[in-house]
Amino acid sequence: MITSTPKHASAQPVAAPSNRQALIEDHALIGDLHTAGLIAKDGTMDFLCLPDFDSGSCFTSLLGTPENGQWRIAPVRPVQQVQRRYRGNTLILETELETAEGTVRLIDFMPIRQGAPRVVRIIEGLRGAVPMRFDLRPRFEYGLTTPRDHVVDGMSSAIAGPDALYLRGGTGKHAPPFQAELTVNAGQQVMYELAWARPYDDVPPPLDIPAALRETEKFWAQWTSQIKLPSQYQDLVMRSLITLKACTYLPNGAIVAAPTFSLPETPGGERNWDYRFTWIRDSVLTLNALMAAGLSEEARSFGRWLIDAVGGAPGQFQIMYGIRGERILTEEPLPWLEGHGGARPVRIGNGAYKQFQLDVLGELAAVIYVYAKAHGELGTNGRAAIKAAAQVVAEKWTEEDHGIWEMRGPTRPFTASKVAAWTTINCWLAVIDMFDLEEDKAPWEKL
Repeated sequence: MITSTPKHASAQPVAAPSNRQALIEDHALIGDLHTAGLIAKDGTMDFLCLPDFDSGSCFTSLLGTPENGQWRIAPVRPVQQVQRRYRGNTLILETELETAEGTVRLIDFMPIRQGAPRVVRIIEGLRGAVPMRFDLRPRFEYGLTTPRDHVVDGMSSAIAGPDALYLRGGTGKHAPPFQAELTVNAGQQVMYELAWARPYDDVPPPLDIPAALRETEKFWAQWTSQIKLPSQYQDLVMRSLITLKACTYLPNGAIVAAPTFSLPETPGGERNWDYRFTWIRDSVLTLNALMAAGLSEEARSFGRWLIDAVGGAPGQFQIMYGIRGERILTEEPLPWLEGHGGARPVRIGNGAYKQFQLDVLGELAAVIYVYAKAHGELGTNGRAAIKAAAQVVAEKWTEEDHGIWEMRGPTRPFTASKVAAWTTINCWLAVIDMFDLEEDKAPWEKL
């Protein structure tokens, strides 16, 4: 899972550049509410899927080597100290890198998407004159495919199959090269914009980077201004909620369990799963936190998405779906990736979508009940969802399941699952009473 950088990070030494993978905890998250990328504290963007969370990655060195794709911007000389922070309550990442020659700041963000997905990276000179290394290595289809480089109309492009990346910016009037060295002086800014599109579509127009930076900061400031914070741990709660929001798919309100795939649960282990999907359990627990913070619109959006995902047959209810409601999430290994810290196999897709996990229905019913009680409304969609959950429980509560632990192998009679089944029916009965629904309570009370 992703750990976000503390608001006031302390200065820490950074090792000289190498082909070693960065530690998972040394990454910070940026995103545009369609996808998200990870940037290590040495200035390397080593994970990014485009155009969406569940798309193929173009930077995958976090799970392999630099030859599997990365975007590195770093001083040529050894870095003596690094300090990182997010700019206020945003996903705009600021990294200060200090060397013997001086100090530079990297500003990294993804504008909230309006058209093409984009990554913006700005090098800002703070002190002295710092020689910098710029190294952009796109590798499409999860680090497998090397694109064809091309320069046209003042920009550099990388194209292979259905993917194209377009790089603009740099220090001069010519197209910025994918590999270069440059010196950044105090007071100087060097800006880069990387845009994605299909090769057969129009090339995305140039981005007004200063305006995009202002608009991105404004978006996060407005969104976080709605949040109701507890009396304690406000900084931690705020940063956690921003991270949860970053895992939300803006077009429909689906929430991914994580924006990454195949990071190991244990060092060198085999439990390396793809989490770029929407687990009902994870999402309702996330929604509980969002609603507690007064962010009810996220709950409404997710509710609408869930109803569409479930469709017209409650008996076909799944524990998880793709971010657009897809049901078939076939799991397969990627043998060309060595894994983080050698943890193999690297997988995409997730075979757990076929599992029956009874407890999910209890979590779903509980969050609908909490929402209805807090807002005094249920709506047609909410009623349909909680009734569907109750109907599935009525049919299947005696069956064995895989449980909250998603154990692979034979099903078992988990106590936690039976308690969750009870919770489903209890919440449904409470909702019937709360809104005086025209439902026959007798069979549900008997159950």
